[in-house]
Amino acid sequence: MEEVTSARHYARALFDMFPGREAVDRVDAELKLVVEHTRDAADLHRFLFHPEIPLAAKRQVLTQILPRDLLPEVTAFLNLLLEHRQLYALAAVHEAFMDLRQERFGVVKAVVESARPLSPESRQQLISALKAATGREVALVEQACPDLIGGVRVHVGDRIIDGSIVGRLNQIRERIRATA
Repeated sequence: MEEVTSARHYARALFDMFPGREAVDRVDAELKLVVEHTRDAADLHRFLFHPEIPLAAKRQVLTQILPRDLLPEVTAFLNLLLEHRQLYALAAVHEAFMDLRQERFGVVKAVVESARPLSPESRQQLISALKAATGREVALVEQACPDLIGGVRVHVGDRIIDGSIVGRLNQIRERIRATA
């Protein structure tokens, strides 16, 4: 619980620095990029979070791996997290930042579970369909779920739209039970 509260405070501080939609969207994209980069590189992850490695060495490596075109405020923010030994909470900070963004700009979050990653075309079609259904802009969060076999399951707020093969098989099973 403490990590979530801390992440919200950091996210709020960063979010309040950017009043405009375009800047907030860019910060969101940059945080996502850094989260994915640090999460997917196990050696980097171990290095950045090792308690005995000096802060200066961590800062130097962080500076080397970060894209050069990051906003200066995002780079300074990442260094602040590093100095406060809170870089481990970056994913939670990004999640809280996305929530603030969605709240301010009326964006609805849709979590899409699929057996395989969505193609760019499928992703765009799904976003368009959800935008038409909700009347709001959609922020898509993809999650791998191999148990679905195929298709997708979408969570939008408290609604679940199950277009997966497993979901269809369950519907068929229920119809058979109801007629038996």
